[in-house]
Amino acid sequence: LDSLNGLEARLSDEIDSRLALLLDAIESGDEATASAIGPLLSQMAPDSDAVFDAVERVPLMPAITELETAAKASAEQGRLSMAVSQVDEALRIDPAHQRLAKVARQYKSALTQQRFEDAMTKGFALLSDNDFAGARASFQSARNILPAADGPKAALAQLEEAETLSRLNDLLSQAADLAAKEQWAKTVEVLEAALAIDVSLVEASDGLNQARPLAELFAKLDTIVEQQARLVDPVVLSEAQLSLSEADAALAASAQTSPVLKDKVEAVRSAVATASTPLPVVITSDGLTEITIKRVARLGTVSSRTVSLRPGQYQFLGSRDGYRDVLITASINATSDNRIDVRCEEAIIR
Repeated sequence: LDSLNGLEARLSDEIDSRLALLLDAIESGDEATASAIGPLLSQMAPDSDAVFDAVERVPLMPAITELETAAKASAEQGRLSMAVSQVDEALRIDPAHQRLAKVARQYKSALTQQRFEDAMTKGFALLSDNDFAGARASFQSARNILPAADGPKAALAQLEEAETLSRLNDLLSQAADLAAKEQWAKTVEVLEAALAIDVSLVEASDGLNQARPLAELFAKLDTIVEQQARLVDPVVLSEAQLSLSEADAALAASAQTSPVLKDKVEAVRSAVATASTPLPVVITSDGLTEITIKRVARLGTVSSRTVSLRPGQYQFLGSRDGYRDVLITASINATSDNRIDVRCEEAIIR
């Protein structure tokens, strides 16, 4: 009995030893050794699941070797995606292959690194072309591939700085173009936008100091021309004359480069001159109606009277005891006959 037990123990050890050799041969791709050990081991342990599984892997070895060789060649050629695909296919054939699993992890790690480097390289190329959106997408892709890497964070910071600088340069260029066209209000808007990005931008600050007074001057000149009827008011006319003096001073400093300002000055000068030149206005009535030119003078009762009024819009008020008041609004200008008839004719019935 002791002899039988000893024989069984030696047989078990032999099976384990041969199984280990078989597995080593499979892992190393030694088809000859694996093919030699497999049949004998099956005879020695026909009921062993471990032996059965190992022996079943032997016929798969040629295909595994072919795919591993192809994967290695692909990797050496830099085609890591193909290498990963080929080694994964080999593992689908023999999922228990430990060495191939390690090789697969190495290829996948190398592929991840390659994709990361490709994304970073593409990002910097796009950044050099000022394609900020494309560069940002590439750097973010690289960050997603290797979240722990420092490169994408630094690259995105560099991109933000470059994008800001590009935006500022664009705004300064726009401001220069607008200033050359004497579009001062828009120039102010653009320069303020630049300073909102970088408050220390000296070029924008200096430009704004020049553009803002001119924008305000242009606005005043435009208002004078657009609202000439208001020049009938002495205060408004006086303010217009002050604005004209200010514009003359600005024009004297830049006459050769300010054709728009020159045109505005001429238009305002014409408006002020017209508003400052009185026109004869004939006022007729019935001799019974009290006539007042609002904000100008009280005429009393007249049958016909000629007064001098500067061009503009006036209101003529007529009043008479026992009659309804009348209010006539008239524009006095050089193209009208400037004859105004004011009389109260509607009696009030009590």
